Amino acid sequence: MTIDRKALFDALRKDLGPLSQELVDRINQILDRELPVEAPAPPALIDRRVFFERVRRSFGKLRQPQVDGFNKILDEWERRGLTDRRWLANMLAQVWRETGRKMQPVREGGGERYLRSKRYYPWVGEGLIQVTWERNQRKFGATAPGQMLGWPKSLEALFDGMIKGMFTGKKLGDYFNETTNNIKEARRIVNGLDAWQEIRDNHLHFLHALED
Repeated sequence: MTIDRKALFDALRKDLGPLSQELVDRINQILDRELPVEAPAPPALIDRRVFFERVRRSFGKLRQPQVDGFNKILDEWERRGLTDRRWLANMLAQVWRETGRKMQPVREGGGERYLRSKRYYPWVGEGLIQVTWERNQRKFGATAPGQMLGWPKSLEALFDGMIKGMFTGKKLGDYFNETTNNIKEARRIVNGLDAWQEIRDNHLHFLHALED
């Protein structure tokens, strides 16, 4: 906190009368000392027991790969020290949709014949968020098709892609901040407004699980 010294000395002179230069210098010495700053409290960890209890209540039984996937995302969230749980709820809702509820990095569906018809083949959709096109996968360090199916690159793509706007130019901070809470438009971070109602509903389920 910055102290307004002029206002301080004016107040002291009003109460005490004229101040000697020695006293003024001594007060300035005290104010110039580097005072210890209390370190901010670390972000609260997510209660996994409560989280999974609430998720199962909303979505039913979870398979172990789903649980593992949730835990990897929650671990990365905590490792990065992020705090706005609306961001995390939206990330989980987008991944739930993008992976077909598998919560594991997946390859775009439809079969090989279908995929070969895509202009971006062989750089087909891969990851927790379906990243397509060579130029997009290379943003996250992929040098060959298939590498986005590994957890390190897929997890990095999820967080950096949604936080920094590396997928579409839209980012979480555009839709969730001190004045905005726009779940519908947040789908644009990944893919226009495709399936936004589904993602909105699931966002709210996940947010409920995180806040509890």
